[in-house]
Amino acid sequence: MKCNKCKSEVSSESKFCSNCGERIEESLNSSFDKTIDLVRKTWFILGFFKGTTIKGKRKPKWFKKFEEDIKTKSPEIWEDYQLVINFWREQAKKKDG
Repeated sequence: MKCNKCKSEVSSESKFCSNCGERIEESLNSSFDKTIDLVRKTWFILGFFKGTTIKGKRKPKWFKKFEEDIKTKSPEIWEDYQLVINFWREQAKKKDG
């Protein structure tokens, strides 16, 4: 995180900048960045789960529902999800090959 006044790097837990003493307030951008990072990690975990699952193995019901919802409600997200799945499938092939 950076100080809004002097742009020095400060700890995310700091209340004041150690360089200039300015009060540190978490910006909306910082909060948004953390949310985006969490979403990115979640997609990779789900993609890993899907991409490395053994073919022919039954998927849990919740996972089938998850995929159906994404596919029907948000085609753009479904396409991104497919990219993540394909990435992990390729990684699994490299490991097995």
